[in-house]
Amino acid sequence: QTCALPICNNNIVMGNSVQLTDTQNCVNVANSDSNTVVNNTLASCGTPGSAPGDGVLVLGGQQNRIERNTIVNYSNDGIVMTQNPNGAPPTNPNYRGSIGNYIAKNSVTGYSTSNPNPTIAGTSRTGIWMNDGSNGTYVFGNTESVANEGAITIFNASSNIIKGNVASANLQAGIYITSPDSPTFPKTTNNAIQNNYVFNNPSNGEILVRGADFADIGFNFFSQTTPGSSAGINISSAAGSGGGANHQVYRNIVRGTQFPTVTHAST
Repeated sequence: QTCALPICNNNIVMGNSVQLTDTQNCVNVANSDSNTVVNNTLASCGTPGSAPGDGVLVLGGQQNRIERNTIVNYSNDGIVMTQNPNGAPPTNPNYRGSIGNYIAKNSVTGYSTSNPNPTIAGTSRTGIWMNDGSNGTYVFGNTESVANEGAITIFNASSNIIKGNVASANLQAGIYITSPDSPTFPKTTNNAIQNNYVFNNPSNGEILVRGADFADIGFNFFSQTTPGSSAGINISSAAGSGGGANHQVYRNIVRGTQFPTVTHAST
């Protein structure tokens, strides 16, 4: 775990194997900037049910690089960008957002969602998550699979780029963009989703944009081998943040999904 501002920036965490952390995340970057977390193997982070843990948690950190790590069997979320203090609104005097981070070429795999033990099956939530003001994140070239929510998820964060990723076998959606924490945090806007291969995410959509504005969705390949209730591209409203508007959806390939594109009347 890196230490906090003002003295603990510019660290390199490289080539480590972290396993069975029991009650903690595998790597924390708290209020610390310009660090590189690279080429680590992080396995069995936290304990399912009793003490869930993230693979990498960036808590109020800025301009960090999370790159070429292998994360397996995390019991909360795989890679998380969020504010510090965790859950604090922007009005908190100690609030610090996670801004301008780079997440690239990581392999992120959760616990099996079909595990006969329901505690284990339900433990891995989302693979890569930009939360509450985590703006300006570049998510590039990651391979993610097996989570109960989305592969790559944006909650109330804007101006992020999701490019060149591969995402599969997630129960909520492949890429999930929404605004559940409005109006405390500004509505999600201006996110670019380009050149991703998103497939076999059985519910809601290979990409689900719910209650967000100004998404740019282009040059992606969305597919489903066994169609269920999943759309290729699903743009809809959300309670508390209303509909979405002003999206650009172009030059995508959608194959094998139940519906190629679903657009709710409120968007």
